[in-house]
Amino acid sequence: MYWVKAWVESFKSSLHLKKIILVLIVLLSILSLTLFIIFVSMKLFNFLATNFIPILCVFGGYIWLYQVFKDRQQKKQQNIVSLQELKQEKETELKQIRAEDDYKLIRQYLYLVLADISDTVQLRMPKIHSELDTPNHYIVKNGVNIYQYIVAKNNTSLTTDEIKDVLTRRIEQRLKEQQFPGINQSYYIHTSGIRYPIFLIDSISDMGAYYQLDIAFCGLKFCDYLEAKAYAKYDTMQNQNSQPRDKEF
Repeated sequence: MYWVKAWVESFKSSLHLKKIILVLIVLLSILSLTLFIIFVSMKLFNFLATNFIPILCVFGGYIWLYQVFKDRQQKKQQNIVSLQELKQEKETELKQIRAEDDYKLIRQYLYLVLADISDTVQLRMPKIHSELDTPNHYIVKNGVNIYQYIVAKNNTSLTTDEIKDVLTRRIEQRLKEQQFPGINQSYYIHTSGIRYPIFLIDSISDMGAYYQLDIAFCGLKFCDYLEAKAYAKYDTMQNQNSQPRDKEF
């Protein structure tokens, strides 16, 4: 079996040789890579050393242009925001001016109505328009200006609902006869088909020595609010009527 032994020895020798060759290849690869990195680094260093100022100028110029562009964008955005805020301020100011004009207009109409029926509803007739003013003039409810006025009592025995009915009828009568200066449209027709007076009394509150009247011009939002309030009142009445009652014995 000499030839087998010789073959094994030959195989071991060749395997050992392959390992040596593999190690040499790895070492040569590492050495080559190291030399390549050193070569590239030297070339890069020489390039940077030779072109340092141009590169610095280009890089600095890029940063400067980027900063200029960024600053302009920020200023542009700030200008847009400032314009929007200014526009909102102007719109708010115009709304307040219109609201004050409407407040004085309704006050004038209310004064005329009270002059007609103040004795009937037992309310004290104000001497001048400004006696009807409240401190805040109006509130915003559901996006609608509700204008508030006060009328002093005069030993009235009527309820707020009765006073509201009398005032509402007189307002509608004056609207029908076009007896309010500056009003050409007497009614507002809602999308539901219901016709509302162009301005009406939303509510009357008993404040002790006087009544507070909440009045508004009719429009889509206010009529939506009125209908929602009417439905809520109807539902409340239905629920109250549907509640079981104790049997009487």
